[in-house]
Amino acid sequence: MQREAVTRAPDQPVYASVDSAPVQLSDTPHPLTVAMMLSLFAALSALMLAAIDVAHNRLGLGYHPDFVFYPYEGHNPIPLRSFLVCFTLACAAFINGGAAARAAFGLRTVLFVLMFAALFDATNALSDTMFGVALDVYTAEMLSGLFGLLMFSLSVLSAGSMPERAPVPVLSRRFLPRSWFVLILVLSTAGLVTLWCSSLELGIVAWMRSTALLGGLGPGIFLFIPLCAIFFYALGRIGLRHRRRSAFAPPLTVVAAAHNERHIVSAMIEAVDAAAAPYGGSVELIVVDNASSDDTAALARAAIGRLRFCSGRVLSEARLGKAIALNAALAEVRTDFVLRIDADTLIAPSNIAQAVAYFVDDRVGVVGGLSMPSGGGPFDPSRAIEVLMRSGVHQVGFSSFEAIVGIPGMFVLYRMEALRRLGGFATGMNGEDTDASLRIGELGYRIIEDPAIVYISEVPTSFANLREQRLRWFRSIYHVAARNRSCMDDASWSVRGKVVLPFMLMNSGRRAVTIPLLIFGLLCDAMAINPMSPVATPAIFSTILGAPVVMAFLSTLLTRNPKAASGMGDYFIFRILRSYFTLEAILSIRLASAAPPGRRGVGMESAPQARLR
Repeated sequence: MQREAVTRAPDQPVYASVDSAPVQLSDTPHPLTVAMMLSLFAALSALMLAAIDVAHNRLGLGYHPDFVFYPYEGHNPIPLRSFLVCFTLACAAFINGGAAARAAFGLRTVLFVLMFAALFDATNALSDTMFGVALDVYTAEMLSGLFGLLMFSLSVLSAGSMPERAPVPVLSRRFLPRSWFVLILVLSTAGLVTLWCSSLELGIVAWMRSTALLGGLGPGIFLFIPLCAIFFYALGRIGLRHRRRSAFAPPLTVVAAAHNERHIVSAMIEAVDAAAAPYGGSVELIVVDNASSDDTAALARAAIGRLRFCSGRVLSEARLGKAIALNAALAEVRTDFVLRIDADTLIAPSNIAQAVAYFVDDRVGVVGGLSMPSGGGPFDPSRAIEVLMRSGVHQVGFSSFEAIVGIPGMFVLYRMEALRRLGGFATGMNGEDTDASLRIGELGYRIIEDPAIVYISEVPTSFANLREQRLRWFRSIYHVAARNRSCMDDASWSVRGKVVLPFMLMNSGRRAVTIPLLIFGLLCDAMAINPMSPVATPAIFSTILGAPVVMAFLSTLLTRNPKAASGMGDYFIFRILRSYFTLEAILSIRLASAAPPGRRGVGMESAPQARLR
């Protein structure tokens, strides 16, 4: 993948603002919170495993050494249901809230997990009685474990102080039948291929079965996930290739909110000017100085004074908050299309023309690209792989069944009519960019993320910056899901709401349990909890490597960027950091009773529709 050259900005200052931890929804946790939670988890796990050893191996109670309520065949490598109970109780002890609220959260979540496990086992028993079809204990543990993670995330969503639900005005469901058809077709095809390969008498399949853990290299997970990704990606690429392109170049407004961005705001403005040159249509740039305490505004005005190919102006917004600043800019937009970029984004000369061309199709509402690091920073190699996997492969795959949820606000082009229908960007939450894209998609517009639109966005250069960024990002999954609950529980059959949003919540839980699962696996290995199915050392490490790392390597190949694979060692460590920050983000969410006085659901301020002319 080729990138047009841009200049790397100087090192950033440590960033923190009103957007970092919305006051009524979350707090920045103490740096030792996760370490203390993991220590408690390890102690609870050791006690739980000792109790299982006494109950099952010495007293002969239960069908398997876990909370299993049906005599499944086979042996479970790790008691995942017991793990989820210990994990939930440890999280409940340190999540952001009062003692009573934490206790209620923990007990309710454990009850839900165990009730679901019992229901799952009862369903399997019924299937065995009526049809003679029953799962083995490994498959049952894995599936119920994944749904247990979803139950955990839904419990956080329910108990936490979250943005108020916002109804989505439905414009059209024109893509709905095709979306479900493509989703079911790909999942069925990948499942059949996986079952066929797993049925083969291959030594590697038997070895993988004997060493598999949740998230590890079991033959089903190993093959099914990459197959789904490849099939979805192939269909998505075909769709991108056949999108109609033209010399479409309507008037365009570029908006950027800047808060203490003196180190890069001039370079950002110069990059927009360079991209306006080959575009062919008129471009106006609006920079909003959002209560900066440095000379960001002065530098922006000086850079705008040097513009050659577009016009520009600087606005001031004294109220802190990126969405507030962006809404102030939207109130000044008079064009049919608006490009939102972050102040630390450096776009390439071809980006504007590439993105706007998609809007010749009036069904397109949002277009984004590929946010690549400039290189040289400590986290840049890992970030490159992360972007290639998410935006380069997964987002293209989601586009094959019209289910992209969010386009990063670093560079995203909107049809202004769609933003007007939403009333602008939601404020007082994390993830206002994802929220806007999701809701525009639910209006019936197409969302496109084209990996050929490559721009440069800053990557944190310090642990403190990375922590602040990831707490915002990982907490935003819950904020966006809460604000758009109607997509998940209304009577419509939105693929985003019924499949993708629950998947994102489950994946957040899966990412959060990576380090605890490693600790739990080591304890199982040390205590020999299940001699009939020992937890081998390779399996323990597969919980960290596993299918996600396989997908990361595959993504570098699919996006024709094999050189990025040289950063796989860094990415391995980066995944551990991501898991740590995901767990920290969850613990930072205020339980509803811990929120400042006000409503349980916190209302979102957005720009009044009357102002978005």
